[in-house]
Amino acid sequence: MFTEEQQKWVDGYTSSILKLSREFPRGTFSDVVAWAEKPYGRGGNQDLYIGLVGNGEKIAKLFGFRTDDPGDFGVKGIWIANALKRVGGLDNSGFKDVGMHGVHISEFLDRMKNTAFGWDGKTPPFSDVTFRFIVEPGYPWPASDEVEKRYQDWIGGFSYWSAKKHKQIAPAKPTWFIDVEDPDRYTGAMRGVNPCAAFPPNDTRSDPGGPVAGTIKGQLVTLTHCVRNEVSDDSIEKVRDCGGFLFPSLAVGPIPATNFGTIVFVFPLEMVLRSLKPYRRRGAHPTWVYNTDAWTAQTGELTRSVPEFLFEELHGHRGFYEGSHMWTLGPPRTPSSNAPVDMRVLETTAQLGAAAKKISRLWKRDITEAKFGVLSKPEGMTDFASKYAYCEAKATEVVAVNDLPYIIAPMKLRGPVERLVNGLGYDGEVLLIKDDF
Repeated sequence: MFTEEQQKWVDGYTSSILKLSREFPRGTFSDVVAWAEKPYGRGGNQDLYIGLVGNGEKIAKLFGFRTDDPGDFGVKGIWIANALKRVGGLDNSGFKDVGMHGVHISEFLDRMKNTAFGWDGKTPPFSDVTFRFIVEPGYPWPASDEVEKRYQDWIGGFSYWSAKKHKQIAPAKPTWFIDVEDPDRYTGAMRGVNPCAAFPPNDTRSDPGGPVAGTIKGQLVTLTHCVRNEVSDDSIEKVRDCGGFLFPSLAVGPIPATNFGTIVFVFPLEMVLRSLKPYRRRGAHPTWVYNTDAWTAQTGELTRSVPEFLFEELHGHRGFYEGSHMWTLGPPRTPSSNAPVDMRVLETTAQLGAAAKKISRLWKRDITEAKFGVLSKPEGMTDFASKYAYCEAKATEVVAVNDLPYIIAPMKLRGPVERLVNGLGYDGEVLLIKDDF
């Protein structure tokens, strides 16, 4: 892939960057890799890519992806400048200028590029050098079939340099690729990563016999997802092939969201409890929990847009920008600009109990049809924030079908429910009730 001169430079420079990566919090980065987007180049007309391979959660924490404040970066310019000085041979002036200000992820990648020019007093034997993050378990891979074929024709296949292993690596082609409808306008990427493969279903219950309902601050709370009885064979097949529900939107409150359908999937309440203090483990977010219906993206939208981002983050093609989200962590904390103005992310079970009680108070059990219509925009709440009588949780993973303890539906829907159960391969308990609800 590289000339002798280029290989010598890549070896020395990536070794220095590997030393730098070890200055960051333990476990953030595991390797530094280098590759070119074309397998040939003489006279320095190759563009070189340097990838910092690391843990997505720790990179996110470092650059403020887990906060609503876009300026809340966990790493300061002066800290990076001092780390570069300790390594030696790397220009730190680009970060010294930032001082005590936090460094955004795109700014970090852009300023790291400057360390390549003049490294150890040498000019890179490449036309350009670009830095990327590669989220584990990813590794470099060409953006299109055309580039992949070019590598195959010229040198027998794609490979990249690993500073940690100190050798050229010829990786196997990933099996999780899927085609995307439109190539990325910036990178030209023609590939996506199947989200169901990137987020394989884990057991969402540490206690399989755990609660499906509970009382928080005096408010009954359940966790449910509702569908209509006309679920298509295609939708059923997609859930089955995925191994479960991809990033489902869940109603959190005393009643299920039957306005979206009267077949109710009951999810383990533990999914929400483990996302909130005092039960949340460090770094764990099985769900994002909101004080209202948050209008989060539907699964169909996500399966169209997310694969391309996953490919770019896992295989070295993502250029981050201000306000961008790291999709290898699942759906974003703040769902969209269209969310109700009163929507906020909840951090504790106490906040959830208070929010659920505030909304459900408006929706009496014996509510009339006329009152039901009036409540679409009640006094004291704005922008339809309490249009529905529940809060919302957005799962950040695939939830296995058989992690669900119950499916509940009206008895008159026995036929559609049996079709759904058989199609999904669900082996949990089905409860059919006599009356509509």
